[in-house]
Amino acid sequence: MTEQSPKTHHVVIVGAGFGGIYALRRLQKLAQPEDHIEITLIDKNDAFVFIPMIHEVATGLLRPDSITMPLRLFDSEDVRNIIQGTVSNVDFDKKTITVARHEGMTDEIGYDSLVIATGSMTNFFGVPGAEQYAYPLKTLNDARRIKNRIIDVFDAADEYVDPAERERLTRFVIVGGGATGVEMAAEFGECLCAELPGLFPRLKGHGEVVLIDRGERLLAEGDPWFSQKAEEAIMEKPCTKVLHETIVEEVTPEGVKTNHGFIRSATVIWCAGVAAASPAVSANTMPHYDGRMKRMIVTPELSLENYPDVFVIGDTASATNPETQKPYGMRAQFATQQGMCAAENIFARVRGTQLRPFTFQEHGFIVSLGKSRGIAKLGSMRFSGRVAWVIYHVAYIRSLVGMRAKLRTLLDWTMNLFGSRDFSRV
Repeated sequence: MTEQSPKTHHVVIVGAGFGGIYALRRLQKLAQPEDHIEITLIDKNDAFVFIPMIHEVATGLLRPDSITMPLRLFDSEDVRNIIQGTVSNVDFDKKTITVARHEGMTDEIGYDSLVIATGSMTNFFGVPGAEQYAYPLKTLNDARRIKNRIIDVFDAADEYVDPAERERLTRFVIVGGGATGVEMAAEFGECLCAELPGLFPRLKGHGEVVLIDRGERLLAEGDPWFSQKAEEAIMEKPCTKVLHETIVEEVTPEGVKTNHGFIRSATVIWCAGVAAASPAVSANTMPHYDGRMKRMIVTPELSLENYPDVFVIGDTASATNPETQKPYGMRAQFATQQGMCAAENIFARVRGTQLRPFTFQEHGFIVSLGKSRGIAKLGSMRFSGRVAWVIYHVAYIRSLVGMRAKLRTLLDWTMNLFGSRDFSRV
């Protein structure tokens, strides 16, 4: 009698952000030949992007390729395929995924276990004109567009003789007082005050960064100490200011309308929030979503209640913190740890062992505030200024995926210590 070969357990990971990549790496580490696990990774891009540092690309501190790693470098004996394409539908009952590839092909891929890690997208919250006229900062392409826009408007302002139009062109409005908005305001404010005047001598004394925050303090979800330090760092620059309790009601080509009046600006950068980028789903029993952010509600083990073979992680997942009874936030730390937990639970299913509930371990909080300043919290210890800036750089170099990205980023940072930012178009 012929001995049948063992059945392969096919794991499909949709999304190559933090959650998807850390799930992949954990599975690669855990899987043994006798487990017969094969992995397919699907993403619309062909590279992993270290999103927390895209504001440094937008402000000329880093080159785009410094924070990327080609997905093909994750290839291994366990990885069956790496597919660049867009998932148009996931059928939970048939256990299939429909993928539209860039060359026009459409594939239907079956799975035994599925990890949905499609991340998030910019949330304009229905503000009129925001999607049409504002510049989001969520992807590497967004960072490229903003950097090119900064150069374009300064080129235009350098030719204008009308003082009012020159003022509008050189005023930049940043919407959102969270970490992304604060980092962008601090970095660009420093650049605008200290470096761009040297590149555009006729514009010396012109230029302003306005950070709009709808709350009473910046970084509202964190310690008030962080809010104070962040605002001090931004406001000490003569060309930057912060507007609190200000709500954007409309974005137009001429600027932004707020509850306190109209601000003329040629460039509005939107850092006000995100919503889950969940894929289209077909199922007899549809998953539950958490409403405003459109995140899929998952069990403590990060799977869907009615489909235990489907794991949802990162910004796409609404996982409840048992201590606060509130969903975990939409941060890279949550995504990486959930990716590893989902991989371990898939491995447990293959081995027939007990799945574990997700528990989050806080590794600290770091915000960059310019070339030589930052704020950080490690355990119970808080740091600001140059010490926090060093912590930021050490932590992010360690977190970058791939030696090439680490070396490129380290080289860019080192060059910026002794020279000006790279303000060429990308």
